[in-house]
Amino acid sequence: MARSVAASKRPGIEQAYGEIINVLRQYGAHSVVQVTLDEMWRKHEDKLEFVKRLPWLQLLLVKWALQDKRVGLTFGPQYKRYTPEQHLALVNKLWDIDYRDKSSAAHAGAIWRLMRRIMNVQFDFQKQLTWSFLRWPALIARLPRSHRARELFAQAMGMQPETYADLAMAVFSVLHDDKRYLDAASLRPLTLNYGNDLEKFLALFVRSLGELRDELQTDPARRTRGMAELHEFPYLQRFPLLALGDGRLQLWHPLVFARGLENAVHLRLSAMEQAYTESYSKIFESYVTELAMNSCPQGIPETAYRQRCGPLGKAVEVAIPFGSCNVFIEAKLSLFHDDVILEDDPTVLKHKTQRVRTAIEQGRGIAHSVRQAGSPVHPEFSGAQQDYLIVVTSRDLLLVSGDSMQRLMPDTTLFPIECAPDARMPLNQIFILDISDYEQVMCTVAEGKVNLPDLLERASTANLNMVDGRLQLSEHIDWAEVSRPDIPLISGATADAHKRVSLALGTSV
Repeated sequence: MARSVAASKRPGIEQAYGEIINVLRQYGAHSVVQVTLDEMWRKHEDKLEFVKRLPWLQLLLVKWALQDKRVGLTFGPQYKRYTPEQHLALVNKLWDIDYRDKSSAAHAGAIWRLMRRIMNVQFDFQKQLTWSFLRWPALIARLPRSHRARELFAQAMGMQPETYADLAMAVFSVLHDDKRYLDAASLRPLTLNYGNDLEKFLALFVRSLGELRDELQTDPARRTRGMAELHEFPYLQRFPLLALGDGRLQLWHPLVFARGLENAVHLRLSAMEQAYTESYSKIFESYVTELAMNSCPQGIPETAYRQRCGPLGKAVEVAIPFGSCNVFIEAKLSLFHDDVILEDDPTVLKHKTQRVRTAIEQGRGIAHSVRQAGSPVHPEFSGAQQDYLIVVTSRDLLLVSGDSMQRLMPDTTLFPIECAPDARMPLNQIFILDISDYEQVMCTVAEGKVNLPDLLERASTANLNMVDGRLQLSEHIDWAEVSRPDIPLISGATADAHKRVSLALGTSV
């Protein structure tokens, strides 16, 4: 009975927001920010306290304090001192919010959508820091100077991709290993050699408190509201460095900075909407194809498929015959805003996952076509007993599989009747991966550490239950007890940037 009463007293998001804002209005945003930074960088031995004080809830308080113009930037109306105890009380209030959204409780699949939203931010804060933020600059750097995608990159980021990669790597290296500040001394070598480009780079990621307040009044900053805001990766990933009055730059948090670097190109190019998706889709698809062909050279890429089967009709990036099974790979780059993950209404979610559902329809259509007796590729594919589909997206959507998608929207018909999964490709044999997960899988296969059909068979069965299921396909590789692979594009870009920076600074490589 005590637990039931306690649960009933837990506030909803609207009540908690009102109570928190009323408290924050008694203090200045500057003191809220200062205490937040001190608490985020404090070491905690207690694991529960560590989880409760991870940055997403603390930075949500900062976001609310800066968005509400009745919270002064410097001092509160009563000149009260915002204390760590007051701050942690507000964090606990956020932690104790009743996640049982009554407006959506009647919708089937609500628990699965809630778990997906909760995992969104927790999963990101458990990832290791990597050099994956060099992926897009590396792909664009391959292109000729006159290519439209290069022009868009330079327009959005203010410099060529090679220079951006150099500065991203250099600044990331300086801030690595729990360093909290960037100062004039640490930046001076880069200033001497990169000059205005360094200023442009920092301008992408640095904001003062006043500038942050202006940024947080914009429509993109207000796009996510309500319960979803509790599970949003901190919006401050877009501006992960805070300009202090003494000239130093304060790092909010290493993982917020790393995520901000990784998403920077996508977030800024997204403002160009169709110009971005049209120019970059082909680059994305080519890279997905490249990884597939490097690991499975018997695959038939789209160009070869259309040469053999005709230029019209549906196709996928790569179709791979393995004898016992067929694997089809389709890439989908899209704007994919955060609300694709945070949306709770199944009808709206169906609309927001249209690009993924289109990819699944394409894959199912090709799986059917290659088995027709009149198909030129019929001999390679017709003998397989199982079909698998891998849909590669430009960001992690936490959809996992076709079966998982259906659990999120159990009362919704995801696919047309003519594209309903058959016995050879049930929903659990449709995988939805982001590009980093796909890199891990295909590069592990290319190194000969795992067999792709074995991995897909194992994962499709494991994902049917909560114990063995995984959010990422690459996690199923762990059963083979092999080391994680080298990602040639990333490691090559890292080495190239290191050489260029070392040469510019006159240091040894």
